[in-house]
Amino acid sequence: MKLPVTIDPRYHDAVLLDLDGALTSDVPIFGATVDLTRKLRTVGVEVAVYSSSPQCRKALVAAGIDDLFDVCIDGSDGARGTVETPDPT
Repeated sequence: MKLPVTIDPRYHDAVLLDLDGALTSDVPIFGATVDLTRKLRTVGVEVAVYSSSPQCRKALVAAGIDDLFDVCIDGSDGARGTVETPDPT
């Protein structure tokens, strides 16, 4: 059963999408995700994507969808003040 999803720009400033599961070459671009992203941008909701991989922007460019995202946060951003997991030893 599919439930309706409502993203109302009166209540949502932005939407974040997780790219980690889609950073392999054999994963297709999901048309519904691209359509949703375009619709969100049309109504003024900013869209960001994140991934723990430092290849986030490169993957978006390769897929031809880098222009759909206002912000791309990836593993290379971790050096800028992100708290790292301490070494357990």
